[in-house]
Amino acid sequence: MIDEAMQRLLAYDRRRYWLVNRWSVRFRVAQVVPTAHRPHRIKYSFTTRKTLISKSSMRRIQTMVRKSLAELREEMRGVARGERTPAPLPAAPLLASLTPEAIELMGALLREHPKNVRELAALTGRVQPNISRSLQLLARHGLVRLVRDGRDVRPEPIAAEVRVDFATGTYEIDPAIQGEQ
Repeated sequence: MIDEAMQRLLAYDRRRYWLVNRWSVRFRVAQVVPTAHRPHRIKYSFTTRKTLISKSSMRRIQTMVRKSLAELREEMRGVARGERTPAPLPAAPLLASLTPEAIELMGALLREHPKNVRELAALTGRVQPNISRSLQLLARHGLVRLVRDGRDVRPEPIAAEVRVDFATGTYEIDPAIQGEQ
């Protein structure tokens, strides 16, 4: 069972923030088995990169909130302490990826709880490579978590609901109820 603070930090996985100086920061956060080296059960990293901005990506970046590294650090610390919620994510990439097939996959994950991708493919009647691609796209947006279990990959739903605010162009994820998984 993941405690509430851990769940809030896991919400940062694969998030990208645009900093004020045209740099971007991308986070990777994952739950791991506790060891002497990682007793807190979390593995994290972040990547910074200077971006070459085209006209099309400049329009997209202008809709995102730019932050300084200090503001980002304070936000993450506040989220870990439970004093605030993570900043909302831009909705456009999520809405573009929510195809009828992706919505069908999310429904099957929440209703049936398949043990692996092969079982999910059998439930939906789609081929496994197609399912894997769709799941990776959903994982990029924080809707599912793909857990490697030996040679199998177990898809776990993270989101039960997604709220989109069209006024600000952002979305928030309501976590899937842990007792149902």
